[in-house]
Amino acid sequence: MLALTGATGFFGSHFLAAYLTAHPRARIIVLGRDAPRRTRDRLHTALRATGRPLDSTHLQRVTPLRINLADECLGLDSRAYTALADRITALCHFAGHIGLDAPLDVLRTVNVTGTAHLLHLARAAGPRLSFLHISTAYVAGTRRCGTAPEAIIRPPEGFLSPYEESKYEAECLVHQYAARTGRLAVIARPSLLVTDRPQQPGAPQSPLRRLGAGAANVQRISTRAGERGLCNPECPVTARIPGAPHATLNLLQVEHAAQAAVHLSRCTSRRRGSAKVVHLVHPHQVAIPALLDALTTAHLPGLRLTLTAQVTDPTPLEKLLQHMSQGAHLYTHLNRRYDRTQYLRHLRQLPDPPDLTPAYLLRAFAPPGSTAPPRPLAHPRSERNGSTHADHPTPLRQAIEERDRPHRRATRPGPAPPPATSERRCP
Repeated sequence: MLALTGATGFFGSHFLAAYLTAHPRARIIVLGRDAPRRTRDRLHTALRATGRPLDSTHLQRVTPLRINLADECLGLDSRAYTALADRITALCHFAGHIGLDAPLDVLRTVNVTGTAHLLHLARAAGPRLSFLHISTAYVAGTRRCGTAPEAIIRPPEGFLSPYEESKYEAECLVHQYAARTGRLAVIARPSLLVTDRPQQPGAPQSPLRRLGAGAANVQRISTRAGERGLCNPECPVTARIPGAPHATLNLLQVEHAAQAAVHLSRCTSRRRGSAKVVHLVHPHQVAIPALLDALTTAHLPGLRLTLTAQVTDPTPLEKLLQHMSQGAHLYTHLNRRYDRTQYLRHLRQLPDPPDLTPAYLLRAFAPPGSTAPPRPLAHPRSERNGSTHADHPTPLRQAIEERDRPHRRATRPGPAPPPATSERRCP
């Protein structure tokens, strides 16, 4: 029996759908933080969004179990913990905190401590248990060029974000577990996972879909600021973002990554006692300018983004865009590749994923209900508080006024404000 964390997340739900389809008799225990009924409702929404032909009979093979990753015994009593360890033959860890700009101590609580507690469960299970850990290809850190190896190596110059550091520390724990127990463990490192399927209400979002939702919100704000907001390509606003013109990013279709993870979850090898690292990446990179073109075409056709090594004296709009990126701007300087030796060795039965065309990227950025741009308000007065936008200037309003009156220097407001266990021995 397979135990799975993160099943209601973006990657985890696609994996679960692929696993249920590939193994029609398999039974799965979904380990989650919610009560079983709530978990089942979230699973129903997430699995429906994957587009796979699943019905109620598939969910009958899934048993939700409420756990707490922050607790050494997962929040279970001694009897329930032992029963879980005795039942499972495979453990797949997809859960994690993916905030690029989150504090390191917060990230470690989930990504490192949570992994350590699941490895404790793996030790309590039988010796033939297989362990699949989902990491990230971005543990390569500050390496800007060259090829990132399929090996656990701390980047000499550190990491781009605390998120990467926490995922690296979790990989080290998995490696120690395999070395000390003599068991097999697989570390899958996906790149940025995407999908072009329409977003379903309440379903988990991909990173690009979240960026698209943020851009759509910027568009709505600018449209309320005036009829000629950032959705007017005839009067474009130019904004700089940090990055290199020749930078690239690796994106992989989540459907392909899920198929690969299903195979890796049942990976067998004669070489046990070590953690096998496999990059789940696309064979071809995507240029950062192509991603920016897709983002602005989909949501902000009146905005022109230019890449520059460093943005000095940023405008209010540029500060807002950096805040909206939620840490994505950290990766607009990279032009590195990823070793696929282990991928080709263990997943040679899978064909290469399709190319990521401009049309695909447009669909990947689209959030729910963004097929048509919002209409400007009939009157500039706010319907929420009865005040005019001129009385309460915003960074977008400031940028639009600066564009429409090029001979008048606008006053720049400040940066946009940010959005607002007991110890015991387990069996």
